[in-house]
Amino acid sequence: MGGRWGAYARRGRVVAMLLALVFVLAACDFRVLSPARWGCGTHSYVVNPTRAPKGAVATVHEAFRQLNLASAPTVQWRYAGTTTADGARSGLVVVTWRPQNEVPGIMAPGAYGVGAPQPWPNNTKWTGGVVIIDPRYPVKLDVMLHEVGHVAGLGHVRDRNEVMYPLPTGKSHYMPGDLSGLRALALECK
Repeated sequence: MGGRWGAYARRGRVVAMLLALVFVLAACDFRVLSPARWGCGTHSYVVNPTRAPKGAVATVHEAFRQLNLASAPTVQWRYAGTTTADGARSGLVVVTWRPQNEVPGIMAPGAYGVGAPQPWPNNTKWTGGVVIIDPRYPVKLDVMLHEVGHVAGLGHVRDRNEVMYPLPTGKSHYMPGDLSGLRALALECK
């Protein structure tokens, strides 16, 4: 079919696809932290391994690998090496290990870790982020996925089956609501 009727058919397919996407996203539980978004393209993350428990750095890389799969192709994170930084740095996501008592205003008592995009709060564009994990706890992929999810812009959810539930879930990969949220954030990059 060509001409005007072909254009209508193509528009109809596009509208149907968009409605299906809206339906799928609405059916999944995810929340975002703020109206701010990451810039489109590739961002760097670094790791301060100084206090990292055995196996923790590999867990960081696995969490970012899964984040990249969920955010591709519009937003990606690449490993840029190690650092001695213990906090946020402009233009970088810093992953570090510090006990709760060293960061009482940032990490709540009993928390495994904390993660957030930077600058925070910011309602336009994030340029970096920080993940701080308490080294006194065992290395857990679900905790790292959760904190990296915060860096990407996800908030907590009420569904216990999602990685972004406020307590550790034991999940080894992002769940449907988490994935919907990460994809939505990536599609809204600035």
